[in-house]
Amino acid sequence: MASSTIYMKLEGQIEDIEKQIERKFDNIIESAERRKSELLSQVKQLKNDLSFKEIEKMEILQNIEKLENVLNSMKVNKLEQMHNNILDQINEQKRRLRIDEKEQGALNFYCNTNEVLRQISNLGRVVDQVAPKYSSISLPVTSIGKVGSVSSQLHRPNGVAIDDSSERIFVVDTGNHRFQIFSMECEFIGDYDCKRLKEPHGIAYHQKNLYVTDTVLHNVFMYDCTSYPVFTRSVNDMNFSIESQARKPHGIAVDPATGEVYVTDTKLNCVLVYSPELIYLRRFGSNLAHPSDVKVFKDFVYIVDYNKPFMHKYNRTGSLITDIYLLNGDSTIETPQHFSVDCMGNFLISNWKNDTVDIAHPDGDVYYSIGSDAKIGTVLKAPKGLAVTRSGRVVVVSETH
Repeated sequence: MASSTIYMKLEGQIEDIEKQIERKFDNIIESAERRKSELLSQVKQLKNDLSFKEIEKMEILQNIEKLENVLNSMKVNKLEQMHNNILDQINEQKRRLRIDEKEQGALNFYCNTNEVLRQISNLGRVVDQVAPKYSSISLPVTSIGKVGSVSSQLHRPNGVAIDDSSERIFVVDTGNHRFQIFSMECEFIGDYDCKRLKEPHGIAYHQKNLYVTDTVLHNVFMYDCTSYPVFTRSVNDMNFSIESQARKPHGIAVDPATGEVYVTDTKLNCVLVYSPELIYLRRFGSNLAHPSDVKVFKDFVYIVDYNKPFMHKYNRTGSLITDIYLLNGDSTIETPQHFSVDCMGNFLISNWKNDTVDIAHPDGDVYYSIGSDAKIGTVLKAPKGLAVTRSGRVVVVSETH
């Protein structure tokens, strides 16, 4: 009888242990399934992120194919004007992809000479509120940089920023995943952060702080440039809400009065505003389609929308005041992408389609163009980022000259 009782107790204990093991096993399985689901979700997100550029390339190629099909079906003798317009659109699409038509069936991404064209022509000092004498510019005083990946060489340069107090020029070297620094005397100072950056694009400098946008990492990086640049923080380090995160940050500017950082985002199609320490503050620009660059001058924020022939003018709180049409005679500037504002409120606009920098009054009327001369031909090629120094010198980033 005693043996039977002991046996039943042992059998009960064994059954309890088996249930405990079964519960633990179920918990382990459930935990593993959750982890598996999380990892699959992360992999899916990474695949989506990596596919963005391929999707954009495919969209551009499809645009080219559609435009070429329309062009082939036209009767040029009757539709000459439409024919020329479509030719321009095809060339713009191909230019974005840098297609080499000599290679049959090949799609080659290249940048032939990729130089920073320092248009440091003496414009005349601003005296008694007289605007800089841009009409004195014909050829660049000097140029620096050539294609390559070693120090002082460039590959697909984009943005440029000026540190007037220390006479430094900051150049975004997109193709080499870094930014470089040159002196006003064309001397190479250094290159930085090729390991951290992936696709840097816009750049802005204010009171020892340098801000750089990265379109692939969906981030804005901040550096202390008291001496040599030292990374301090990024937007993603300081903000965690979806609303505060950038998707494809492009152009960037700092408000000289408040230190607030304005970032155009070409995926969200809006402007994100951060504190000097990159804390998210607000966003605006619901009417924007593809905002490519931004500048702050006095009490106003100016934004160019890629492929729109006007400048949006906002106040600091994000209310649209007006659209300033960029008129060059009877035509408009069709492809504004980068621009700057001088001390008198004149706009300097990179017109990469015409290979010029067009200079417009505050009302948008273009009165002079840098980079093309009837006697000497074009001296700029696809200008991009540009900046104006306090002394009235123009610095232009160009693919070639």
